[in-house]
Amino acid sequence: MKFKHSLKLIIFLVAILTLVLGVNVEARDTHLKRLDFNIVLHENGDMTVTETWDVSFSESQHNVGFRTIDLEGLAGEIIDIRVSQGSKEFTFAEYGENVHDPDYKGQVGTFSTHVYNNELWIEWYINEFDSEKTYTLSYRVTDAVTVYNDTAELYWQFLGTNFSMNVNKVTGKITIPQGANEENFRVWAHGPLNGTISREGTDTCLFEVKNFNTGDMLEVRLAMPVEIFPNSSNTVAKDYLDTILEEEQKYADEANARRKKLMIIGIVDLGVGVLALGFGILASILLNARYKRHAVVDDVEYYRDLPDKTMTPAQASHLYFFYNQAKRNRGNVVSATILELARQKFIYFDEVLEKDKPDLGIYISTDKSEDDINALSQDLKSIYDLVRDACKEEGFVTLKGLEKHTSRNAFKVKGQIDSMESSSKMDFERRNYVDSKSEHVRNTVLVISFLVMFAAFATMITTNFYVLYAPLGFIIGSIIAMISSFEILRLNEEGEQQFVYWKAFGKFIEDFSMMKEYEVPKLVMWEEYMVYAAMMGKAEKAVKQIRTVYKELQDPQYYDTHRSSSYLFFFMYMNSTRGGSFNSFGNITKTFNNINNSATRLSQSRNVSSGGGFGGGFSGGGGGGAGRGGGGFR
Repeated sequence: MKFKHSLKLIIFLVAILTLVLGVNVEARDTHLKRLDFNIVLHENGDMTVTETWDVSFSESQHNVGFRTIDLEGLAGEIIDIRVSQGSKEFTFAEYGENVHDPDYKGQVGTFSTHVYNNELWIEWYINEFDSEKTYTLSYRVTDAVTVYNDTAELYWQFLGTNFSMNVNKVTGKITIPQGANEENFRVWAHGPLNGTISREGTDTCLFEVKNFNTGDMLEVRLAMPVEIFPNSSNTVAKDYLDTILEEEQKYADEANARRKKLMIIGIVDLGVGVLALGFGILASILLNARYKRHAVVDDVEYYRDLPDKTMTPAQASHLYFFYNQAKRNRGNVVSATILELARQKFIYFDEVLEKDKPDLGIYISTDKSEDDINALSQDLKSIYDLVRDACKEEGFVTLKGLEKHTSRNAFKVKGQIDSMESSSKMDFERRNYVDSKSEHVRNTVLVISFLVMFAAFATMITTNFYVLYAPLGFIIGSIIAMISSFEILRLNEEGEQQFVYWKAFGKFIEDFSMMKEYEVPKLVMWEEYMVYAAMMGKAEKAVKQIRTVYKELQDPQYYDTHRSSSYLFFFMYMNSTRGGSFNSFGNITKTFNNINNSATRLSQSRNVSSGGGFGGGFSGGGGGGAGRGGGGFR
C-alpha cells in the first residue's frame, strides 16, 4: 500500500470534514450544557419561572448574558426578576439608555432590565472566558394562565427561534395547583420531534429535549380545570377546550406524518448508505484485480551492475520506491546526490577539526567551469547550489555548518531540495515507465470520488443531517475507492522490468559478501554503487561488507595512496583511522535528514405525538404561545 499517499488523503479529507461541519477544537462555541426550567402555576394564574443555565464558555471574552421575552400577547407583566450565580446574587442597576447599545458593558455582578422593540431584556454583566459557570434566573409572569368557561390554558414559548445558543439538554418541570385529575389535565409541547412531554400524577408535567439547536423553538401548552384557578383575573367568557383539542390533534397528526416520512427516509437513507459503502468496497476489489502488476520476462534475484547509469540517484529513487513511497527518505536521496557530485568531482571532502573534534568538510572543486555546472541535470544542480551557497563564507562547510546554514536560510534550502524532488520526478516521468491507462483510471476515480464526497457533504448540510447514512456511505465508499486508486497505479512492462533490476541490484548490495559463486566486482566500481546504496538507505551495511571482502582495505598504506583519489576511499580511511567517532556515511545521512526536516519546519513556521393531551412526543406545529424567549452571551 502506498501508505504515504493514503495518509495524506485521509488527513485532507478529515480537514475538509472539519471545515464543512464547522468543528473547531481550538475555539469551541459557547453553549449550554443544560438548561432547566422549574415552573410553578399559582391559583391566581401567575407563573413563577426559575431557569438554571449550565454554561460552557469558549476562549473568547464574554461580558454580557442576556434573556429576552416577547411581550406581544402578554395579558400581564413580568415582575420579581432575579439573577444569581450560585449563592451570589447579582445587584439590580439602572443604566438608562446605555443598555440599548449592544456593545455596552455594565459593572460585573450587576443586572439590568429594559424594554426594546416590545421585548423585555434581562442582562447580567460578567467577565468570563474558557470556563464553566451556572446562572439562575427567576421571574414571575402575572396572568400567564387564561381562564375560559370550560378550561384554563397556559400557552407559553419558553425558547424561541431567536435563542442564540445550542443546548445539549433542555429539561422542565411544571407544577399546577391541586385539584386536577387525569381527564381534565392535558399537556402538549411543540418543537423538535425528539422532545417528550409527560404527566407525573395530577399536578405535574415534565418535558425534555436533547440537542436543542439555534433556530428551533420550544413551547408548552396545558389545558387544566377552571376550578384550580379561583383567583384569576385573566378570564375570557367563551368555551375554548374543543378549539384547543382540534388544534393539537392537527399538530399531532402533522408531526406523526412527518415522523413516518422521516422513518421512511431513514430506512432509505440507511439502505442507500449500505449500498454505497458496498459499491466502494466492490470497486476497490475490482480495480485491484484488474490492474495487477505486469509480469516480467527476466525475474532475477540479483543484479550485479547498475541497471541504468543514466539515472541520477534522485531519479532512480522514484522507480526504486515506486510501490512503497513511504520508505523513500528525502535525506537519503540528498545524501546520495551529494555523493554523486563528489564522484563527478564537482565537490570533494576533507577532514576538518573543530574544537579538536573531527568533522567532515565539504569543498567546491575549482576545476569545473560554469558550463560544466550548467550541464548538470537540474536535480544535481539544485543540491550543488545548496552546497555552494553554504561554502561562500569560509570556502568550505562542515556538516554542522550545513545545519546552521539551513536554520538561517530555511526558505531557500527548502526550495532547493524541493527543486531536486520536482525535477527528478519530471525526468523520471519522461522515461514513460508508468502505465498510462492505470494513471488515467486513478485520476478518474479521484475526481469522481471527490465530487461524490462534495455532494454527500452538501446533502448532509442542506438536510440538517436528517439524511445521514447515505452520505456517510458515499463518503466512506469514496475514501476506499480513492485509497484503492493509488494501489492500481502501476508500471508498464518496461518499467516493471527496470523496477525488478533495481530491486535485484539493491539485494546484491546487501548480500554480495556472501555470494561466493560470483566474481567480486572491482573495488573502484563501488564508488558508483555506493551512491545508489545511499539512496536506498544501505550505505552503512555496504561499507561493512566492503571491508570484509576487499582485503587491501585492511592495509593502511593503501589508504595513504588512494584516499585523495576517491570520496569512497576517503570515507573508508576516516572510518578506519577515526573508528566510531567518524561514521561518515551515517553522519551524512543524519545531517541531511536533519536539514530536510529543519528546512520544512522552519519555512512553515511562518509561514410520536398525542392529540389528546395525555403526553407523548413533541408536535412540530404551534408557535402561538406567548414569551418567545431568546437569549445568549456576548
